Amino acid sequence: MITFFNKLANSWFAKFILSALALSMLAFFGLGGLANVSSYNVSKDVIKVGQTGVSSNQLMQSFEQARKFHSQLRGGQYYSPAQAIANGVMDQVIQQEIETAVQSEISEGLGLTASNEAIRRYIEKDKIYHDAAGNFDKNMFRTHLSYLGLTEVQMAGKLKKILAYKHFTDTIKQLGYSPEALAKASYAYKNEKRDVEVLYVSPDKIKVEQVPSEQDIQDYYEAYIENFMKPEYRTLTVVSLSPEQIANQIQIEADEIDSVYEEQKETYNKPEERDLYQMFFKTKEEADLIKKEVTAQNFIQLAQDKVGQTKQDTYFGMTSKAQLMEELSDIVFNASKGDIVGPIESKSGWHILWVKDIKPAETTPLATVKAEIKKTLAMGKAYDEMQQVSRRLEDILGEGKDLITAAKELNLPIISVEKVDITGIQSDGKEVEKSYLNSELLQEVFVLKVGEVSGLIQNNDGFLVAQVQEIIPVEAKQLSEVKNDITALWVQEKQKEAFPDLVKEITQKVQKGSDLKTQATYNGSFEFFDMKDTLRTTVNPEFVGISNAIFAQEKGQENAQSITLGDGQVIVVVKDIKKADTNISSDLLATEMMSTRERVGQLLNDETIQGYVSRVGFEINQGVLQNIIGTYQSQE
Repeated sequence: MITFFNKLANSWFAKFILSALALSMLAFFGLGGLANVSSYNVSKDVIKVGQTGVSSNQLMQSFEQARKFHSQLRGGQYYSPAQAIANGVMDQVIQQEIETAVQSEISEGLGLTASNEAIRRYIEKDKIYHDAAGNFDKNMFRTHLSYLGLTEVQMAGKLKKILAYKHFTDTIKQLGYSPEALAKASYAYKNEKRDVEVLYVSPDKIKVEQVPSEQDIQDYYEAYIENFMKPEYRTLTVVSLSPEQIANQIQIEADEIDSVYEEQKETYNKPEERDLYQMFFKTKEEADLIKKEVTAQNFIQLAQDKVGQTKQDTYFGMTSKAQLMEELSDIVFNASKGDIVGPIESKSGWHILWVKDIKPAETTPLATVKAEIKKTLAMGKAYDEMQQVSRRLEDILGEGKDLITAAKELNLPIISVEKVDITGIQSDGKEVEKSYLNSELLQEVFVLKVGEVSGLIQNNDGFLVAQVQEIIPVEAKQLSEVKNDITALWVQEKQKEAFPDLVKEITQKVQKGSDLKTQATYNGSFEFFDMKDTLRTTVNPEFVGISNAIFAQEKGQENAQSITLGDGQVIVVVKDIKKADTNISSDLLATEMMSTRERVGQLLNDETIQGYVSRVGFEINQGVLQNIIGTYQSQE
């Protein structure tokens, strides 16, 4: 749980929210008093953290704010709810709401709050609202609030809770203490270097000179016969009933296609698009200065040199009129190719745009989309027809007829599946297509007798039904079929038997003076690593899990040790230990003292928060959440 909160605190989305919260106190700067903010009163919460609930409305409002923010990042282009969800915006909002609710629980449980004066000071100190002279700018504050589409009421209450919680965590962090001796010890610990040799000995790399005798193989086969069994196989007749199959049999008249085309003609036509580049400004004065210099030839370079926008930032892309902000659309789409328009004012600021190219509207003729319309109409009718066919299929089977006869009467395709096991794998090792078999159908047919028919099993948008034609029972594989497998297992067993003694032998030889590298080919072929000037933070990735053991080992071959790593063992020799020089500059010492203090304080904070999170916990009502997501996903 603490990992979750640490990741969230470092995410760009959390930083955006925390910055945006500062906008909530607009009332203090001339737009009315701070509104009273009460908790949401809802009957069904989508998120529950202790006694704090997050209602559906609250989650949807936060999602809409985030979606609009992303839309602004795209130059005002429409960013649909479905697109936002697909790109993870809802996940980010849920994480933020959980964190905010946990903060509220902790703050309220301790009776913490933030005064209006504290909130004022917090906002005034935020450099995001400072002008060039470093003074707080009310206009920048107001513009940012409007840009994010946030309301005073929503953000005021949240900021109170955030600051109260921040006071709590900052207080704990300040308990971190770092005397000079601790800072030097920390520096020495982090900067100690070692020259280390490592040999990785794994059982599968051990040489086994012996080969199993025929009697060994026979004995192994008899002792472990249960490991060499063929599964039960069944041969099935399968009928797949899907909308696509039904649609192929449905006749669609030409007048139906014509009617749909006329009704939906606009959807088949592509509107005019314009290839746009944009420069964005906070003030008209800035925009006017650039407008005097800008041309089609220098637009991108000027944006980079004088506005600080990269080419990627400047490129707006191919855009239709409907995708543009209302303030821009008419002016831009009345311009000619190559024109530079603006400055144009919007809610976000001031825009100068270059119409680099124009792509005319396209009309799609009926002939181009006729097949698509026909398929869509057939599929629409196929779902109703499929239900009727499935009922007729059940009736025919109920009369005692077999599946093949029933399928032929209804003109349904029949598939024969030869010797398949319960996992869907055939005796030749091939996997049956999921369109013909799914796990639910397999589970059912493997309890049926020969000749029995399964029920109709849902399969995506259609159904599957199967009849058992043959049952091939479980049987042992012939010795000749598994001889190579038995030989491999026998060798693995010998390797495992030899492994402990070999590791012990190599370790003792090295301790007595034998070179570790020469042992890489002793009774095997093992990996050798020579690591020079290694820090704890730069140990080979393979050995990160044992770095503490490596750095606790004494220097010298006589102190060689073996350490378990995965299925094998590493034999380690520390060739040299290079202690860090703690006679460091006062600046470096001050930096290390601050770093150590922050780490100690953060550890104290994490332990405290972890206790609260464990006590409070949180739940997500998946049913309510999925309803919200389902509603949004239908909104293009």
